[in-house]
Amino acid sequence: MSILEKSLEFANSYIITLLAFGFILCCLQPKRKYFILRLIPVIAAGIFLSTDFYRNALSMGGGGGSISTMPYFIGWAIAVLAMWFCFKISFLQALFYQSLCYVIEHMIFNLKFALILTEIDGFNAIWVNAAVLGIRIAIGFAIYFLLAKRLEKLDYLLEYKAVAVIIAAVNVAFTILLNNWFYNRGWFSEALYIVRVLLCIFFVALPFLLSAVLRSKTEKQKLEQMLIDGEKQRRLSEENIEAINRKCHDLKYQVVALRQLAADGNHSKVYDDAVDALEKDVMIYDSIAKTGYGGIDILLTEKSLLCDKKGILFTYMIDGEKLMFMDEVDLYILLGNALDNAIEAVCELPKEQRIINMGVISRNEMTMLSVENFCAKPPQMVDGLPKTTKKDSANHGFGTKSIIGIAEKYGGSVQFFTYDDRFVLNVLFPFRQNTQSL
Repeated sequence: MSILEKSLEFANSYIITLLAFGFILCCLQPKRKYFILRLIPVIAAGIFLSTDFYRNALSMGGGGGSISTMPYFIGWAIAVLAMWFCFKISFLQALFYQSLCYVIEHMIFNLKFALILTEIDGFNAIWVNAAVLGIRIAIGFAIYFLLAKRLEKLDYLLEYKAVAVIIAAVNVAFTILLNNWFYNRGWFSEALYIVRVLLCIFFVALPFLLSAVLRSKTEKQKLEQMLIDGEKQRRLSEENIEAINRKCHDLKYQVVALRQLAADGNHSKVYDDAVDALEKDVMIYDSIAKTGYGGIDILLTEKSLLCDKKGILFTYMIDGEKLMFMDEVDLYILLGNALDNAIEAVCELPKEQRIINMGVISRNEMTMLSVENFCAKPPQMVDGLPKTTKKDSANHGFGTKSIIGIAEKYGGSVQFFTYDDRFVLNVLFPFRQNTQSL
């Protein structure tokens, strides 16, 4: 056997393919400490499992039953451990991801034998291995662009651990057992090569389809729960603000009475400072928002108090009548999510950049709600939406989706963009919607 043929056979080996595809699939995932050093035992294991010594020792490709199956299963198990060993992913993720790689490797295996059956003149073993290697490289690129960049979409499916384990088990059973049962069995096996390729594509696509269904279901449930929680929060905030208003109103008169008493007798500077501090505290009553729409006033007052506590300058220019076409709960949730995101963003900044501006304007038959704030760095946009910075992306980002859902409910649209060091959210509503409701 020539060196070229030997090299091509090694590059096309089963375990090398599994390891290469697994690492391509996870290349965008966070890596464990000393990643380069961790690669050394992985590469060593891959080389050893690709040697003739290992294949001959376990009769790979020969015999029957468990004897011919075991080497493949051992190689796959080592590939799973290698992914978990090198990347910051759970063992379940490594198991599941490598099961997809196993299916893809099995697809190439069937493509190879379909290629051999063509019996093209001059198409010897070297050309077959070269062609298969080209297919592996092309599929490696496909894994990166089509799967690795979308790997987070499987997070919803992986939350259902039992389902993920079952799918991984089905993938492994398909690649090992069916290959063992129908290998070298005449025309029936030959006819199955193309069918298996199609089945492999189906098994790779299936988890993404299931995850999309589960994501849609989960998002719908969480958005519905968000509406319920928003109504409860709005009522609670309304009661709290009313209680604060009554108490501050009473305290204002008590401060006035204390000053009058102090004017009639001797008092110390400490007394004056205490009264001044008390007066400053009760001036919160005068900071109650008055936009003309109670649904906004409650929220703006609540967020103004929060911003004051966090050292954030929050300014707004809003005519509440322009938003009266919206239900109070919808408006409370929309504004609440927008301001919560802005507050979270500016809290990471120096005090001089902790600024949030909100406004509502009507122009060109459109009503626009705008929220602008400074940001430490522009958020990453995915499909026109800011990507959540939280690690558990599957359980976050619903505030943005809620804003979009509420805007669309009233025939509106949402825009996100950045300029300089600012982030801007614009929610646009058709003016006719406003005038019809008023």
